Amino acid sequence: MKCYPLLSLAVLTLVACDHAAEPETPTDESLAVRRGRILAGYELIELGSLGGEFSHAEAINERGQIVGLSYTASDELHAFLWEAGVMADLNVPGPAVANDISNAGSVTGWYGLGYAKRPFLWRRGVTIDLGALVTDCGSFGQAVSNRGQVVGYSETVCGGGHAGGYSEDHAVLWNRGEMVDLHSAEVDAFSHLSRAYGINNRGQVVGYLGQGSPRAVLWEKGRTVLLGTLATAYYP
Repeated sequence: MKCYPLLSLAVLTLVACDHAAEPETPTDESLAVRRGRILAGYELIELGSLGGEFSHAEAINERGQIVGLSYTASDELHAFLWEAGVMADLNVPGPAVANDISNAGSVTGWYGLGYAKRPFLWRRGVTIDLGALVTDCGSFGQAVSNRGQVVGYSETVCGGGHAGGYSEDHAVLWNRGEMVDLHSAEVDAFSHLSRAYGINNRGQVVGYLGQGSPRAVLWEKGRTVLLGTLATAYYP
């Protein structure tokens, strides 16, 4: 919904009525009416849970399938797939979280206890462990494309970081059983940390690198592209 004409009209009214009384403060009722107009045509749908008191939707595809996480009646954290009014447990070994779903219905996320969390690709009821850069260190699937490519990050130091407080996570691409470390020497010269959070169907990957003041980054065709910031200066 575009509101530019209304904004222009409001400015003209203020100029013409410079000495008019101050406008009244919107009431809760008037705000509710405005919100109702904005949300017209939308319906709030309660997705439910897997039996517990908490559930969280993480992603939705073009087919309306939704994935996320929910506690069960026994207070265990499980990944779910919601479709056509039904929330189903993906039965990934718990605790488990589903972070993304492709239009083909492939789901990615992570599962496991302690430091050794594992990334997974779930497809038609089958769960595939995608592996990690360092055995027994944490690894996390964050996004999946329609081609089944998964991106995320994998720890190179177990536990998320050194005693000094900095992490050494590497952005990772999982493609047809191959794990590709996107954290190049060029990236490492800037920061010990990089994470990937999105991938499109062309294989372009986005995420960030750096800690404290991270930088947006694009990975494509073997290149690492820093996207810059909106600030005039940057302090790593």
